[in-house]
Amino acid sequence: MTKIKELSSLISGFDALGDFEELVEKNPDFYFNLANTAQPFSPVELSEVCCYGDKFKGLNLALDCFDREEIEELWAFTKIEYLRLSFTDCDIESQEFSSFQSWLLQLSDLKAVVISNLPTDKKLINYIVQSLSVHKPYPLTVIYDSKIKRKKTRKGLDNNILPISESGNANIYQAAKVILTEEGIRNVIQNGKRLRCTSSKELQYAGHLEVETGDWTLNVISLYFDEFKEIVVTLEGFDEDGKFSCMCRCEWHDVEGGFYFASRIPINYAEYKADSEVISLKFNRVRIDSSGHCDIEGFWLQGGEEWAIDGKLTNVSTSKLIETIELANSQ
Repeated sequence: MTKIKELSSLISGFDALGDFEELVEKNPDFYFNLANTAQPFSPVELSEVCCYGDKFKGLNLALDCFDREEIEELWAFTKIEYLRLSFTDCDIESQEFSSFQSWLLQLSDLKAVVISNLPTDKKLINYIVQSLSVHKPYPLTVIYDSKIKRKKTRKGLDNNILPISESGNANIYQAAKVILTEEGIRNVIQNGKRLRCTSSKELQYAGHLEVETGDWTLNVISLYFDEFKEIVVTLEGFDEDGKFSCMCRCEWHDVEGGFYFASRIPINYAEYKADSEVISLKFNRVRIDSSGHCDIEGFWLQGGEEWAIDGKLTNVSTSKLIETIELANSQ
């Protein structure tokens, strides 16, 4: 398991580089998260630790321009998972954006970005979100800080003050006091104000599931999940009673580390009618990896017995997804 150490109070401007070098030597398995520091860093302030760039999983950046030489300092930090961006009141010219965009396109491991305030040219935010998310195999979590004020007009508040990108694989939220960690992102997804979400077609998966110690087979025909909310899944398999299928909605339960669960799911057998046959499903791991596969682990519960199931599902796009969700809703 990756160990990520928060440096919010440990390092202030990297004045003591020798101390940081010693810290890295003593903790070779640690990765450091600077995304939650009290004050943001300019790219120049990061130059002294760029030789340790691959040890950082989070950055808190303040930008007042996209000067090419300044942006070059960021190229050591392409393995980050968390990014917090803020902009000064300076007018950033869009023609200077290309060097910064080139760096953004390299952040393939990025999970979430918080935008703390907006540049004068708000169109740049759309370019930033698109650059960060356009090639992502999983949705990027984009969060606008609630401190960003909406403008008042004669008709009231302007609801369109926040630029919402129409392209790219991203879920966009607005939330307050965001902590960029795995737990903090979960809190935003569960409680933040959702402004845009990735198309459901982009989050549908199918594939084979391994059944531990079970003399039967199981396949996912379609699985759609809304992270930390629900899973809609259609399954088919073959056991001693023949071919069977089932469909259900598994709701998220935020206990025991979190899991998706559904009970009393009816099974339909092709060769005979078994109205009384029901199962329960529990998925305690559903994650999209950097290759775009959906890693899934859980348990099949039936007749007082329990089988562990797991697999790596492939992303699919099909019009049957809407039909699947509607059928699950009708149950």
